[in-house]
Parts: sequence; C-alpha cells; structure tokens
Amino acid sequence: MPRQSPSTKSVPYKPSPVPPAKVAPPLPAPYPQMSIGQSIKDGIGLGIGSSLGHRIVGAFFPTNSTVMPSPPPEKLEPCVHERRIFENCLLNESEVFCYQQQTNLSACLKSHANSTETK
Repeated sequence: MPRQSPSTKSVPYKPSPVPPAKVAPPLPAPYPQMSIGQSIKDGIGLGIGSSLGHRIVGAFFPTNSTVMPSPPPEKLEPCVHERRIFENCLLNESEVFCYQQQTNLSACLKSHANSTETK
C-alpha cells in the first residue's frame, strides 16, 4: 500500500456557512392627508390632460363618424303637441277645465295606435 505524503492529506468536507436572511426594506411613509382643494386641483389637471390627449390622438387619427340627424319628436313619441297642451292645462287649471284637452290627447293616441297596427 502506498504511503500518502503529508501534502496530499485529504481535507474533511466543511459546508459553507448559510448567508444571513435578508431584512425586509422599511415600509414607506404613509401618504399625507389630501385636502379638498388638492383633490380638486388634481381632478382638474387630470381632466385637462385627458382632454388634450384625446385631441392630440384625434389629430393624428381622425374618425370618419358622421352625426345622424335626430328624428322629429313626433316620430319618437306620438301626440307630443296634444300631450304638452294637456299637461300645461293640468298645471295651470283644474281637471274640470282640461276635459277637452284630455279628449284631444286620447283621440290622437287612439288614431296613432290604429295606424301602427295596420302597418
């Protein structure tokens, strides 16, 4: 068996030391209480910035949207004129005096109901 020389002695295994645990960073300081004036100022600034941003984007990317004309109120709601006259009468007079306006409104609504049923 060969002899080991003093320079080739085996060194026992020694594990490396475990590094210390990382310390969590300190918490940030709490935000100071905002005043109503500060909130209003921030809101106005946000609104103005948003409006400017939309205008800038709109200048570079225009839309081809067309505005459709709104139909006359008579198409949306039948008998608008008669209904307004009847409502004004109820606001200014007693119900007894508004009988004629109510009759006109009822006749208009009936004629409109009949015309939509026949279509």
